[in-house]
Amino acid sequence: MGMLTSAMTRLRDEIVSSRRTRVEFRGELARRGAERRGEVSALCAGFARDRAGAHRAWFGRPAAEPQPAPAEPAGA
Repeated sequence: MGMLTSAMTRLRDEIVSSRRTRVEFRGELARRGAERRGEVSALCAGFARDRAGAHRAWFGRPAAEPQPAPAEPAGA
């Protein structure tokens, strides 16, 4: 092989390697993004529950919201 041929072969191998690395990296980013979306959704749901609880504590239950059933005595 000539010098140009070996240089071109090495360059091609580096390009292929870089493409594989990029594909793996993008897959990892997509996976992490999906995990992060789930974590953020859970966090937002927790905030919404906290806000709803605070709203009930300050302003009482809205008329449209059903009252919870009273707890029965333990001996019943």
